[in-house]
Amino acid sequence: MIPDLHSRATPSPNAATSQQALSDLEQAVRRAMAAQLQPLRNELTELRRTAAIPGVVYQAFRMAYFRGRTEPLTIPNIDYFLFAALMNGIQFVSYDATTKRMVLTKDGVRFATDAYFYVLLELFAQEEYRSLRALVDRPFVIYDVGMNRGYAALWFASHPACRAVYGFELFDVPYQWALDNIALNPTLAPKITPFCIGLGGENKTAELIYEEASDGVSTIMPEFYASYWTPERKRQSQKKTVQIKKASDAFATLPPTQTGELRVLKLDVEGAEYEIVEDLARAKRLNFDIILAEAHLGLDRFLSLLPGYRCVETVRHSDLMANVVLVRDA
Repeated sequence: MIPDLHSRATPSPNAATSQQALSDLEQAVRRAMAAQLQPLRNELTELRRTAAIPGVVYQAFRMAYFRGRTEPLTIPNIDYFLFAALMNGIQFVSYDATTKRMVLTKDGVRFATDAYFYVLLELFAQEEYRSLRALVDRPFVIYDVGMNRGYAALWFASHPACRAVYGFELFDVPYQWALDNIALNPTLAPKITPFCIGLGGENKTAELIYEEASDGVSTIMPEFYASYWTPERKRQSQKKTVQIKKASDAFATLPPTQTGELRVLKLDVEGAEYEIVEDLARAKRLNFDIILAEAHLGLDRFLSLLPGYRCVETVRHSDLMANVVLVRDA
């Protein structure tokens, strides 16, 4: 919902100019709400260039969304978040000045974030996995490998046909975020079983490379690190030793699905998706009806590991990276 700008703005000495400014602002907001996520910064730039819009009006608009709280306005790129939230019905609930966390809600689901809100927007603004809705016609179980802060797990669990979500997250920092976000949703929490476990092609010790000041970007794959991380990110990166569990062994410990249920695998593991799929295939556990994956080191390479599946959706981000939706051939 667009805030009531007319009731909150400070009147201009020139009533006609002020009214036109408000109209320009509202039109810019409506354009942003109708746009896709990527053009939002362009909309914001256009809005700021409109000389007729008084700064006080724009500030009132921002304050209206955050219910009078000024602290969120200091978050970097908060206007990018603000327009994405308005466009997609994400509502502000509260802000904790001690933890610097916002609590937000959409469609009855609550979730917390800080300045690193980009994964949240992928799930609840862009709805990265929205194509799943057209593919599930009966109860299903999700295996969320690369759970991060739990946003995808909550998005999946909110679907009425979702019976259970098993979430796997290697890095303890986003895993704790996931626990906190799950706790914000007592009606969805019983569906979600989280594990602070990293999955791979074998049981092993690995070196995790991560950014402390991020929303959980981390990898155990040197090839991913070399391909995607800028020199600046590499300088700021940190490392820790972690234990990786063989994916097929981890899946073998989970309860079986019920008769007639769909099995859905979601993979977003910064390059480890290849060895995970290879291990599941060797163990004859690659028995999912639907696979939602982000291939980071080449789509053709990833698809070659999945005979018997057909691609129903592909979104390419670069020569190496693509999101893909696959369904098992009947």
